[in-house]
Amino acid sequence: MSSYTMSMGIIWTAGMLVLAVAGMFLWHRRENVRAKAVFSGEHKQLAAVSAQLADLQARVAKIEKVLASVD
Repeated sequence: MSSYTMSMGIIWTAGMLVLAVAGMFLWHRRENVRAKAVFSGEHKQLAAVSAQLADLQARVAKIEKVLASVD
């Protein structure tokens, strides 16, 4: 084997290693972005449910007040 062939083999191997590491980095970064987006959506949904619950609690309090005045 010539030194040129060995050099090209080493360069090719190093290049594949760099591509693999870069691919893993980008994949993990994309997964983190997806996880944050899901969490953000869940947070908004939880806030909406919380607001609905507060509204229902206020309605129940008004109904209880009316029922207490009827007695």
